[in-house]
Amino acid sequence: MKRIYLLLFIATLSLNLFCQQDSIIVCDSTYSYNWVAAANDWTASDRTLYSYDANGNRIEEVRFKSNTKTGEWMKDGGCRYAYDIDGNQIEEICYGWYVFALNWGWRFRRTVKYDAKGNLLERIRYGWDSETSKWIRYEGQYYAYDHNGNEIEQIRYEGDRVRDEWIWGWRQTVTFDANGRLDEVFTYEWDTETNEWAVSGHYWEEYDDDGNLTERISYSWDSVSGDWIGNWRHTGTFDPDGNLIESYYYGWDSVATDWVWTSRHILIYDTNGKRTEYLYYYNWDPETNEWLNRMLYTYAYDTIGNQTEEVQFRWDSTSNDWTGFQRYIYAYDSGGNRTDYAYFTWDSTSNDWAGLHRFTLVYDADGNETEYAYFTWDTAANDWAGVDRFVRAYNVYGDKTEEISYQWNSAADGWIGNSRQTILYDANRNKLEDILYDWSSAANNWVYNSKTVFYWSELTTSISNNIIDHNYIVYPNPFTDYTTIKLSDTVQTGKIELIDIHGRIVRTIDNVNSNSVTIHRENLPSGIYFIRVHSDKNYVKKVIIR
Repeated sequence: MKRIYLLLFIATLSLNLFCQQDSIIVCDSTYSYNWVAAANDWTASDRTLYSYDANGNRIEEVRFKSNTKTGEWMKDGGCRYAYDIDGNQIEEICYGWYVFALNWGWRFRRTVKYDAKGNLLERIRYGWDSETSKWIRYEGQYYAYDHNGNEIEQIRYEGDRVRDEWIWGWRQTVTFDANGRLDEVFTYEWDTETNEWAVSGHYWEEYDDDGNLTERISYSWDSVSGDWIGNWRHTGTFDPDGNLIESYYYGWDSVATDWVWTSRHILIYDTNGKRTEYLYYYNWDPETNEWLNRMLYTYAYDTIGNQTEEVQFRWDSTSNDWTGFQRYIYAYDSGGNRTDYAYFTWDSTSNDWAGLHRFTLVYDADGNETEYAYFTWDTAANDWAGVDRFVRAYNVYGDKTEEISYQWNSAADGWIGNSRQTILYDANRNKLEDILYDWSSAANNWVYNSKTVFYWSELTTSISNNIIDHNYIVYPNPFTDYTTIKLSDTVQTGKIELIDIHGRIVRTIDNVNSNSVTIHRENLPSGIYFIRVHSDKNYVKKVIIR
């Protein structure tokens, strides 16, 4: 038998992987498991295999589901991807396994085009017609840009599945002024009788000399009268600092064919430019020639500018005075992170604020949220009552490594466990294992629910045909007690050797007659090992590191 080696690099402890500049680490597969309490063991549920091109772009993912009766992997579905020379994904084709036909079948397809500047030019979605074995057009969008990269046109169209051609639907054109600010927008609908675009809407904006948006107007085209009809209009006035201090909204009066006031807004700021008051008037009273009060908002801040309070009042026409509506109170830590947020409503019976919701948050020195709790107001106890609580932990890089959720148990008068998640990473911050737990009140401890294991490989990007070969899989890796080598049925294996980092053969398995071989650690010390497979297949090097 021809001696060609398949080398697999494995580790039994956490290590840093030294990568050459032409190599990257990619996720080649994920395996999901469910915990079976009766068997006191994991049972596989799903797996996904990934392939990449020479630039490290993912070009395919294939999903499998485990047959719980036979333990075999059943084909489920997958997607293929294509990219342009700039690395933009330009095509996605997804397929599924059809059990009755015992074959893969297309499901949908998406294509995307970009210009040389990376602007999106076209996006099209297709569906597969199994009767004609052809892709059927579903919908598409077209985009155009000016020399500054501003989107100046967008067209949407739908596919005629009978005639297999596009039908225009909606169009928008946009113009910008010399300063790059939006000027005018026209919208169109496709007229199937005239086979032309029919204008449907018009919107424009105006600015003052300081660049403040002072007016916005929207019209719709009335095909009956052959004229524009107003939708809404908004005007704004600004102070020398660019703060909006007064604005008006208008509606269109079809009888008077003119704009009429619908609301007025007055805003007041402190010397730091923070909004302290906002007065909202609703409708103009033509009898009294006055605005009708609607809402009043007041705001408060701490010495460094964090908002600490917002109080909302509604106008009571009976008492002819403001009455409380809603109130928000905020607190912060020394780093400016919001640590407390309480929400109150006005109780007209007690004539006081009544608690409704409260959220408390805790952060570590790096600004990571380590605790979050949610409370509601308990009127009987006249105090906040816990509902949910989450506690999180992070590694030195800020990656979440654990999250525990609790629920409040009023009988126990304390938090009880609900669910838990632990996440393990390698030295390169690649996710290795994601485990979910449930709280068992009977065992008074966490019990497994499910887990997902991620396997990573080195991809040499300088080799154009370097695509990960899924004929060779090693799992788990790193391992503590044992690891399994999964080989394709097409691989004719003679023997398997386990070699330490010094080149010494520490374990040999002769006369391999199965495509699944397990190597037990036994008394082997922690370290780096190579698995060498003597095969008549091509030489493949696969790196898995933890």
